[in-house]
Amino acid sequence: PEPEPEPEPEPSDIIANGSFQNGMNHWEPWGRPDAFESRNGSGYVERASRNAGLQQTNINLTPGRWYKLSFDYQYEGNRMKARLNLPSVSRHGDFDRVNRKLAPNAPGEWRTFQREFFVPEDVAEPFRFIAHVRDGWMMIDNVVIEGIEAPVFIIDGNASHTNMTMWRPLGRNVVLEKRTEGANTHIFAQKLSGGGGVQLLDIPVQDGETYRVSFRYQYQGKRFRPVMNLRSINRGGDFEGIHHDLAQTVVGEWGTYERIIRIPEGNTDTLRMKFTQRKGTLLLDDVALERID
Repeated sequence: PEPEPEPEPEPSDIIANGSFQNGMNHWEPWGRPDAFESRNGSGYVERASRNAGLQQTNINLTPGRWYKLSFDYQYEGNRMKARLNLPSVSRHGDFDRVNRKLAPNAPGEWRTFQREFFVPEDVAEPFRFIAHVRDGWMMIDNVVIEGIEAPVFIIDGNASHTNMTMWRPLGRNVVLEKRTEGANTHIFAQKLSGGGGVQLLDIPVQDGETYRVSFRYQYQGKRFRPVMNLRSINRGGDFEGIHHDLAQTVVGEWGTYERIIRIPEGNTDTLRMKFTQRKGTLLLDDVALERID
């Protein structure tokens, strides 16, 4: 078969005048600011009461691709927020329903905001970037949207690596290895007495985001339970308090598991996936974590 064509390169200036070197060109007021101007080479907006900010419209992004939004900011006031808007989805809200306050800064301190996002396949209109402050002022600079590779949250979830670096035993005396049957390679974990299992550590997740957890498994034994752990919430247990044992499977047949999780606002921990078992044999494959809208 012929190789698939390479995707068209993204333009390097998706955001026009994101460094504000040309004053406020390409930027428009959002709301009714008391001040809307360039100060010291940055965008400056002030509003003594209620919300006001700046916006850039007609931002063309390619459906089916991942992007990263980043900018530097500082503000004084009640709060500052940034949104990526699609008018057909919401008049002024974020297309992905992200509604987080930006972290406050010390006086005179510049902070950096970053966000990765996926443009749905069915998007057929330009985006709008909005940043606004309530009851105060904000400064913003170096606004950039750039195309990125799709993020990989779980490495070796399909057991394709030649080593076991990413997979760690849970408990003592666990037989943990990779086995191949035909064209399929999977994780094999066996615990002959007591509790144990296998785990994946340090999975990067973003606070406030929603994810789908999925995997295939075979299990014969006393108990098999997947646990999603954030250590600051629960040292060893499931951060959402879900403790559900999965049924044994017929020998040679794969079962499937799927679960939606939402990472709490303000979380800074990485996620730990624990596959706990008691007196049994576990096969795992196609372990995945997917961010969803």
